[in-house]
Amino acid sequence: MAIIRDQLERSSLVKKKTRRTRHKLAEEIASQKIKERREKGHTGKSQRGTIEDIEKRREALRKQLKDEGLDEALAEHLEDLLITSEFGIAFAEKPIDGDAFFSVEAKVGSLVVFLNENHPAFKHLFAVIDKIDTDEEISKEDMRKKVIHASAALKLVMASWAMYEDEAVGEDHRNLVKARRTWGRYADEFLPTDDDEYEEG
Repeated sequence: MAIIRDQLERSSLVKKKTRRTRHKLAEEIASQKIKERREKGHTGKSQRGTIEDIEKRREALRKQLKDEGLDEALAEHLEDLLITSEFGIAFAEKPIDGDAFFSVEAKVGSLVVFLNENHPAFKHLFAVIDKIDTDEEISKEDMRKKVIHASAALKLVMASWAMYEDEAVGEDHRNLVKARRTWGRYADEFLPTDDDEYEEG
């Protein structure tokens, strides 16, 4: 039991360090796009939980995360992103039951995208990209291998969707095509066209 507890503590410390060194460019860009959409009158369910007072929002977030059983390090990470940095969206990771490789949850007026640590996409895509993002001592050769790894994993995720769409029939197929096109429109809106916008200020 002591060995398991020690392993869990070490894993928690590694995750905490990784979250601390991880770049926040995606959160910055996405939060700005969300803000622009809301200013145009587009609303989402997450807005219903908005709390204007920052300390009340912080307290509500802490309670919600504690009630959900999230570990303290992850709770601190989300508090830093959603309250201190006031991002409209945050990315984090946790084990999720089921086949989805990510979940979308509303937290005190913001969105949290949880990447599913139990899904192969996490190991072969998100964790690989995270290593490139956070390891300042990674060699060029290791970086190249990991970029190839992540690129192949992303293409395989897209191939799985292609197969899903190809095997669907009737209304199911039409709904999948519609969902793919709608997601494409949102992606077009969220992805900056200028390379300079992908550089942290």
